[in-house]
Amino acid sequence: MAFRNRVVILGLMLAMLAIAQGCSSKPEMAERNVIVSLDESLARATAVQVDILGANETELARLTSWPVDEYWRDASMNKVPSDRKTLKLSSSMRSATLSRSDPVWQQWRNKGAMHLVAIGFIPGLSGSGEGDRDRRRIILPLDKNRWKEPLVDIQIVVSQSGMTSPTQPEPPKK
Repeated sequence: MAFRNRVVILGLMLAMLAIAQGCSSKPEMAERNVIVSLDESLARATAVQVDILGANETELARLTSWPVDEYWRDASMNKVPSDRKTLKLSSSMRSATLSRSDPVWQQWRNKGAMHLVAIGFIPGLSGSGEGDRDRRRIILPLDKNRWKEPLVDIQIVVSQSGMTSPTQPEPPKK
């Protein structure tokens, strides 16, 4: 009888452990340093601007379908989200960082942002297309489960041909 009780208790403990393990993969936003830098192809860049936005699912659909040229026209008239962070780069300031301690992260967390959208104004580069098919826009997940290292910095490199991110997330878990 005592052996049977131990087996039942062990079974219950294993079930609870499995449930707890399943909960750890719940999507959760993680604040990260976002480092934006200019590539050597923009050695003489006079003014490159990158807006960084935290987006929830509803905003993501709008931000990915918004033509980049139209976004920048709207930005000049203050018709873009007010919780964006703008980083300005040039030949004298080749790198800028949105710190993980910046208060904007709390605003993004409060609205359920799970995506980071960076939109670049890169003189001489045009494009079109939704999502990251326009090389002036890059979309990255903020879900902590999508990154190998817990606090890895997100790197974005701006070049004459568009924006790329050498730090890549893991594929979504199925």
